[in-house]
Amino acid sequence: MIGAVRNAETMMGCTVCDPLVMASGMPARFLGLDRQRGRTAEGYAADLVALRGEQLVVSGNCVAGAWLAQRSPER
Repeated sequence: MIGAVRNAETMMGCTVCDPLVMASGMPARFLGLDRQRGRTAEGYAADLVALRGEQLVVSGNCVAGAWLAQRSPER
């Protein structure tokens, strides 16, 4: 999915925010889960991916509000 975000940013010429919203909100809507997932808002599931840098390297994952143990990124 992160590759799709990067491609959308490059091909659409927009900031990374728009593709990230699309990558989370659109799948949730497609699956009928958009009232509980796909946004960072009160009452929504606290499933997050923390990204860092322009390369959008995954630096952490949060599932149901609990941060998972971090692994070293594969190179």
